[in-house]
Amino acid sequence: MPRPNTIDMPTFTNKLIVDELNYNKDELTKTQTDMLLMLTDEQRCVHDKIMDSKGFDDGGFFFLYGYGGTGKTFIWKTSLAVVRSKGLIVLNAASRVYREFYWQQTLYG
Repeated sequence: MPRPNTIDMPTFTNKLIVDELNYNKDELTKTQTDMLLMLTDEQRCVHDKIMDSKGFDDGGFFFLYGYGGTGKTFIWKTSLAVVRSKGLIVLNAASRVYREFYWQQTLYG
């Protein structure tokens, strides 16, 4: 995925791009350092696979699923902090479609 030219940032009119480029990178660097120390071994493995899978220049699409309370949100928040602290854009979306399909299959076979 191409990166926007930060020189042109004042001319961007897309609020999403402007918001993604306006994070406080110093604050995010401290946040991600603290969060990385709190990951469990299993969460760290998932986080590392996301970070190492394609590298920052190639982009990527990841689907993280699991039972409630397993730390999915914490893994995403940590990964988002790492990527955004480098000045890169991350689009995070949640999907209920898969979850609802799973429940329908479980309940109705």
